[in-house]
Amino acid sequence: LDQIWEDKKIENKTKLLNQEIDPDLPGLGQFYCLECAKYYISEQPLKEHIKSKVHKRRLKELKEKPYTQEDAEAAVGLKKSEKKKVENQMVF
Repeated sequence: LDQIWEDKKIENKTKLLNQEIDPDLPGLGQFYCLECAKYYISEQPLKEHIKSKVHKRRLKELKEKPYTQEDAEAAVGLKKSEKKKVENQMVF
């Protein structure tokens, strides 16, 4: 999923959706599903894939932002996270 997030950036997205003809790829590399990172042999299988449960499930997975190194360091306590600030309260 991290790689797909990179592919969805505008500069990468335009390259992937407007590829040159490549005889080694299915459909000569012209029918690509960006969210699933798959090539299809023609437009019809690509359209069928976009309607499928597999594609819709992937879209749901991609709604969640991927974890970063900062998130991992905050989780183990190496960095203080602004979200997790807790003030001590004295109780008398």
